[in-house]
Amino acid sequence: MSVSDITGILSVLFMLVGIILVIRQLALSRRISAADFAVRLDDDLYKYREIFREFFPDGKWAPGNEIKLNNEEMVNIQEYLAFFETLNTLLKRELVSSFLSIEDFDELFGYRFFMTMHNPIVKNIIALNPDSWRSLQALYWGWLEYRKGKGKDIIQEEYQWIR
Repeated sequence: MSVSDITGILSVLFMLVGIILVIRQLALSRRISAADFAVRLDDDLYKYREIFREFFPDGKWAPGNEIKLNNEEMVNIQEYLAFFETLNTLLKRELVSSFLSIEDFDELFGYRFFMTMHNPIVKNIIALNPDSWRSLQALYWGWLEYRKGKGKDIIQEEYQWIR
């Protein structure tokens, strides 16, 4: 075997190792991007923690507390709901499906989503103008079907929507 044959073989081996390293780097980069995106979404949702807190049993908007919302409260809740509409758009248009799935979204946001959606005050807000909330309703029914299909608990199931 000549020196040029050995050089050729080594060149091919180094090229293959290089290709493998590039593929691994791309896969790792994709996973890091997915994690970063999920953290940013969670940070965005964190901005609404004061609103979400009011849906808990001791909060002023807890189920059973029939109160009239003022304009500011109504707007705040609608902004919070719009966050979930964004999730639906991301899922529906498959903008994130290459690195985040409904399963990932469920783990990150499922509890907060169903705690919110199964709140009578939220249901009343949506009922005021249901056409404006079609995307949110589509997310609700799809996500509910997903959770039931996986045998997962439905938070505040007693306030579940009826088709």
